[in-house]
Amino acid sequence: FVATVYAASVMDLNKIPFTEIYLMLYVGLWTLLRIVVLLTVCVVLWTPVGVWIGSRPKVSDRLLPVIQFLAAFPPNLLYPMLMEYILRYGLDVEIWCAPLMILGTQWYILFNVISAVRSIPKETLYAIRSLRIRGWLLWRRLLIPVIAPHLVTGSMAAAGGAWNAAIVAEIITWQGTTTKATGLGAYIYTAVTEGNAVHHVWAIAVMCFYVVVINRMFWNPLYRFVIKHYASV
Repeated sequence: FVATVYAASVMDLNKIPFTEIYLMLYVGLWTLLRIVVLLTVCVVLWTPVGVWIGSRPKVSDRLLPVIQFLAAFPPNLLYPMLMEYILRYGLDVEIWCAPLMILGTQWYILFNVISAVRSIPKETLYAIRSLRIRGWLLWRRLLIPVIAPHLVTGSMAAAGGAWNAAIVAEIITWQGTTTKATGLGAYIYTAVTEGNAVHHVWAIAVMCFYVVVINRMFWNPLYRFVIKHYASV
C-alpha cells in the first residue's frame, strides 16, 4: 500500500484531475457493495454446509481434498464459459459479474468452517449427542464459538481475493463483445488496456485504500472481538 501511494504521489498530479479520483472512489463503492453481498451470501450458504460436512468425519475425509483442489484451481479457466453464458442470454453484467469475483475464493469460507468443526474434541461431541442438544442452543453454545474465529479468517481471505478478481470479473470480453460493469476492477482493467499508467497507478492506490480502511475499521476489530470472546472455547 505504501509503495503504491508513493508511486502515485511522485507522478504529475496535473495529469489527472481530482474529479477522476472521485470517480475511482465512486466505482470502488460499487465493487465494495458486490463484495459485501457476495460474502454475506457465501457465509449464509457455506456455514451450515461446512458444519454438516465437518460433523461427519467420513464425509469430510472424502470431500476435503476436493475442496482444497477447488480452492487452488485457477477460476479464470472457467471465465470464458461463464462469460459466454452471460453475453449469450443478455444477463445484467452489473449483477452477474459478481459470481465471477467470488468463484475462486468462496472455498476459503467452507474450508475454514469444516476445519473448525473437525477441531471439536470427540468427547464434547459425544456429550452433546448424549444430552440431545440441538437447534439454536447447539449453535449458540458450541458451534458459533468454535466457528467464529475460523469464519472471520476465511471471510477475510475471500474478501481479499474478491478485490483482486474484480479486475478481471467486472469487464467481460468474449468473441469480440465487451461489456463493462460499474466498478473499480473494470476501471483498472480499462486503464491497463489503454496504456494509461497514471490512471492505473491511482486506481490501484484507491483499491489499496479501500482494503486498508476496511481492514482497520471492520476486519481487525471483528477478529479481536471473536478472539476475545471465543478463543478460549
